[in-house]
Amino acid sequence: MDEVKSGGRQLSCVVTGATGCIGRNLVEVLLKDDWKITVLHRKSSNLTRLANCNVSFKEVNLYDYDSVNQAIEFNTDAIFHCAANVSHWSKDAAIQWKDNVLATRNLANVALEKNASRFIFTSTGATCKNQHDDEERVNKVKMGYIRTKRLSELELSKAVEKGLYAIIMKPTIAIGKYDYNNYSQIFKDVQKGPFSFSLPGRFAFCHAKDVARAHVQAFYKGRNRESYILGGSYATWDDVFRKIAVLL
Repeated sequence: MDEVKSGGRQLSCVVTGATGCIGRNLVEVLLKDDWKITVLHRKSSNLTRLANCNVSFKEVNLYDYDSVNQAIEFNTDAIFHCAANVSHWSKDAAIQWKDNVLATRNLANVALEKNASRFIFTSTGATCKNQHDDEERVNKVKMGYIRTKRLSELELSKAVEKGLYAIIMKPTIAIGKYDYNNYSQIFKDVQKGPFSFSLPGRFAFCHAKDVARAHVQAFYKGRNRESYILGGSYATWDDVFRKIAVLL
């Protein structure tokens, strides 16, 4: 186990996707753990979601290697890459590739150049059924989100071969505080009622705060090259809808 010890000093990190659900929960956990946090953000990011958080901000274009290089300092302890384009629409394929694959490639290569201690990447449990190493085969995966996330994992594998210490986190269906645009929509739909949509089968649901805590533990105890599936309680969507209805 390659466990990290801080030696009593304050640890430093870079976080992408800090205004999203997992990223915002991660910031909360990191602050409680007394990290020095730099949030990389787009010009269009809603930074009010991080109001009163003791973090520094750097605007960055993740498509541009030089922009990423300027935003990250040497010897950063951890880069937590949570930012992602989670669209399930095929019309977003080109921009999704840039958001997920190109951004990960640039961050991983800069992490190597700047001697970052750890790179913790937020992928998805949905790639578990598509663990192909052949990029040509991966590019045939129909769903763009799964396809680009697996391609992003392969980008990290290339960087690991060059010396990057990288850990991949694979949360399943993450629900929790700071969900502004994703599964929180279900609460609004159930509240409107009647609501009849439901996928068959049982799924693993996990809490976003637990996912965030797991990311920090991956820094301290995670092994290089390994992936960790972050699951939780199994339930049907009907179970979830009923629970939401009771809460509302």
